[in-house]
Amino acid sequence: MLPFILFNNIAGIVGLVWLFYLGEWKFALLTILTLFFTKMLLALLMIPVLPLMWLIAWLLEIKQKFWVCIVGFINLAFTMTLMTVWTILIFFGVIFYASGSSFFDGSFLPYLLVGYGVALRPIQALAQEDTKSGMFESTKTAFLLALAYIISIIYFIYYDADASYTINIFSIIICLNILFDCINVYKNLDEEMG
Repeated sequence: MLPFILFNNIAGIVGLVWLFYLGEWKFALLTILTLFFTKMLLALLMIPVLPLMWLIAWLLEIKQKFWVCIVGFINLAFTMTLMTVWTILIFFGVIFYASGSSFFDGSFLPYLLVGYGVALRPIQALAQEDTKSGMFESTKTAFLLALAYIISIIYFIYYDADASYTINIFSIIICLNILFDCINVYKNLDEEMG
């Protein structure tokens, strides 16, 4: 995951320096301000998940496997939807803001790099905190969102600028992640509860 983390950090920095060079001070400064608040904002938006976490812990204590799966799915779906909507909003915000730029003269690329950094930096920061406490699922989620963002950029540049395709790319990748995580949770519950 280290190359992924380095690429996320370097992409945003390179994009910012490039925007300053192009004279796009307003967008670059807005990006820097955004980075200070996004992690806290994303963490605040995830507060509704806390009661679900307590409920899951209680259901595990009383060995209610079916309800653990249901509440766990709701928890996972809410978290993944929130992070996906955040990433998609940043993607389209950057595309909208940079709509007058041309990809072929190089003025569009720094916006994409900065957008990538802004969209994924708070998710990566939350994933790093989870990793410290021994949970690695959010690192996979951050990686998959980065992958969806990169695929969306490539698709947007080379094929079609239609928003529905971008949303489909994110949705397919995230739904597969939710399915994979649900299967893993069910297997782990089988082992723990017998």
